[in-house]
Formats: sequence, structure tokens, C-alpha cells
Amino acid sequence: MPDLNVPLKPKASGTAGEVPAAEDLVVAELALNTADGKLFTKHTDDSIVEITSGSSTATRALLGIGEYADDAAAGTGGVASGAMYYNTTSSDYRLKT
Repeated sequence: MPDLNVPLKPKASGTAGEVPAAEDLVVAELALNTADGKLFTKHTDDSIVEITSGSSTATRALLGIGEYADDAAAGTGGVASGAMYYNTTSSDYRLKT
């Protein structure tokens, strides 16, 4: 199995109701709809499957994404540069700079 100790950066959309098309992903790649809090992946049969039930809290827990007020707090919380966290001030997902 390849090294899994790398930052996870799924494809993302902030448009409610948007679902990735099969040609948007490779098998096992993740896509996150931040507006709906849904996580998707592509199966080997080229179908797109929803992994979560639409709870943004469940999505963050599934991905191990912490919640922080800002970039500085995320750094204090141990979030590495380039890793994703949920910004509680602006209610969106951010990559730590």
C-alpha cells in the first residue's frame, strides 16, 4: 500500500446539489460538496457513489478534518501547511497556509 501520510485534498464544489460526473474522477478519488456536506468517490464500474449522508459534521469526522476559527488557530491545533480544516468563522473549508 502506498504511503498514506500525505495531505488529502479532494476535488471540491460549493454549489448545492452538484454531484461529480464519472469523467471528473479517477477510481477511488474523492470529491467534496462543501455546500451540502457530501462526500463522493468513483467505483471501478465508473459509478459515482455518495459516501456520506449529507451531514457536514459527519464529513469532517470521516476525513479527520478539525474545526478552527482561523489559520493561526489551525496551526496551533497541529494542522500542517497544505492540509484542510473547517473554518468556523467563515463556515467554509480552507487549506492551511
